[in-house]
Amino acid sequence: MKRDLAYRKRQIDREKSALSFSAVQNYALRFRNHTLEFFKKSKKRLDEALSWKKLDFGARLAHFKKLVKHALSFGGNDYYDVEVKHAKSDGNTLGSTDGNCINVYDKLLKNDNYDKVVEVAKHEPAHVFQIRKGDTTLSHSTVIRSIENYVHAQEDYAYYRANPIEQEAWKIGQTASENFTKTLRDMQNGYQRAA
Repeated sequence: MKRDLAYRKRQIDREKSALSFSAVQNYALRFRNHTLEFFKKSKKRLDEALSWKKLDFGARLAHFKKLVKHALSFGGNDYYDVEVKHAKSDGNTLGSTDGNCINVYDKLLKNDNYDKVVEVAKHEPAHVFQIRKGDTTLSHSTVIRSIENYVHAQEDYAYYRANPIEQEAWKIGQTASENFTKTLRDMQNGYQRAA
């Protein structure tokens, strides 16, 4: 049963303090390091990421899928059954998930900003972890209440962003992707110096 918007907003107001930003920051930095391992293991992946603007749509989708699949293994999780697929554009939405499938939309795959791609590739798996009781900084009861009282961005953007599961996922995505392309360029320069 979907509750009315006013009720869901009151519930989100009660849950706002459930998030520890220092815990999320620490978690996000570990997530970022996990992501960097993805590129350290394959120069081809690194080259794809750094040539993102030149990749065609199909290559971008394939790369995004690999990036997300790697993210789903973070913290010892084994969520390889989660499908990653392209979905029809949904306004301003870049990605979405129900815990079983991560949808990526045209707006993200057409975006030339690779840091934004990494942000979404970390944000959506964070939701999978929350939904499936994986590695998350929130208590299970907070996650359940946040899902039950979820306010969609189209309903009220401020309350959408205030929801603890969105706050956690946004912080993870932003921290994991901050200056990511620059970090990859530095990594590539290290490869070139070693050669």
